[in-house]
Amino acid sequence: MVKKGCRNYCFIIFIEVFATFRSLKRLILRMNDEDLLKQLRSGNNESYRYLIDTHRNLVWNISLRMTGSKSVSEDLFQEVFFRVYKDIGKFRGESKLSTWIGSISFNVCSDYLRRKNRQRIFEDVDIANLEQISPWDKNPGAELYSLEINEIVAGIIDNLKTSYKVLINLYHIEEFSYKEIAEITKMPVGTIKSYLNRARAIIKDEILKNVPDFKEIHYESFV
Repeated sequence: MVKKGCRNYCFIIFIEVFATFRSLKRLILRMNDEDLLKQLRSGNNESYRYLIDTHRNLVWNISLRMTGSKSVSEDLFQEVFFRVYKDIGKFRGESKLSTWIGSISFNVCSDYLRRKNRQRIFEDVDIANLEQISPWDKNPGAELYSLEINEIVAGIIDNLKTSYKVLINLYHIEEFSYKEIAEITKMPVGTIKSYLNRARAIIKDEILKNVPDFKEIHYESFV
């Protein structure tokens, strides 16, 4: 049986350790890319765990959108962060760390698809012949339909061609700029904009097919 004094002492130690951990976590959360890189290059394992926690959704979403397989994405997820760990010394800070990691993730997935002789990720396209579609009109009433439409949109996005799925994810979910997406995918900005416009148009048309009375709303809030 543990004595009361011992229990109290253990509790105090636990509180002190927890407070130290919480302070360290707050310190890490305040780090910018430059500070985080210093910690990573110094061999700080906690900073590497923080790096994974911060960018896990980015890497997972790119992998899942490109491969369509959770099991494959799990393997590629590990490969991506192994490359990040191995090549962190080569990162020169010319872009955001998230952009660099996104680029590695995109390349790892592209290599996988090529090895599996899957369809080309991005088809050659004549940008001049692509229909330029205007951005959707905004309407605050969209929130009334959000739950139902989000489910519909998720299914529509899953059925888009790989290039559209990846760009929708990078632009609307990860909120990368056109320039950053170009750095990740090595696609021209014009192609990115055109693909996004076409993807949005498909989503809009499919929504209206599934919900005919769903009109005059802010579609972008559901992408």
